Amino acid sequence: MRIKTDTRRQGIVEAATQAFLENGFDKTSMQDIANRFGGSKATLYGYFSSKEALFLEVMHRLCEEHFGAAFAKLRSGKNIREALCAIGIPMVQTMCSDTAVAMYRLIVSKTADPTVGRLIFSQGPSKGDETMATLLQLAMDEGLLRVADPEIAGDHLRSLFESEFVMKRLFSVIEQPSEAQIQAAVGRAVDVFLAAYEMQVR
Repeated sequence: MRIKTDTRRQGIVEAATQAFLENGFDKTSMQDIANRFGGSKATLYGYFSSKEALFLEVMHRLCEEHFGAAFAKLRSGKNIREALCAIGIPMVQTMCSDTAVAMYRLIVSKTADPTVGRLIFSQGPSKGDETMATLLQLAMDEGLLRVADPEIAGDHLRSLFESEFVMKRLFSVIEQPSEAQIQAAVGRAVDVFLAAYEMQVR
């Protein structure tokens, strides 16, 4: 019975993900999701208390799926430039993907509700920021970066990673950049970051 319950819950989340990404939060009803899932609204409410609760679960799953791999690469190393590039390349690839762009737009459309916005941030971006700050603190402790506030340094690095493509993708100015374009852009971002934060050998 437990396996069946987990399978049905996953099916509901998958159906909701498709509906939210295609139609947005406001234009998606629980009946729409039930129709996609092949069940009833009563079934959905047996697993999720509201459309908002189901939406938060969808956002949590998407964040884990699309950013988990990038966060897993956050490791310190003696070659700080290589380590930062190894972080930045999958991160930018993820942020520029079609699914991530759709997810960003969906989140922005719903975060007029500050409670929902804070919950979504805590489940995705906040975890990445914390992991990035931990990595940078390790690099500072190892003498690879100058001592600074690791959270602020992480904000600077993330903003540099996003700078060339992410905003343009969100506004449909450009198509998804190629791997070579992303590698080059990440290299430039890391160079700018290290110019400000790398420990200078005297």
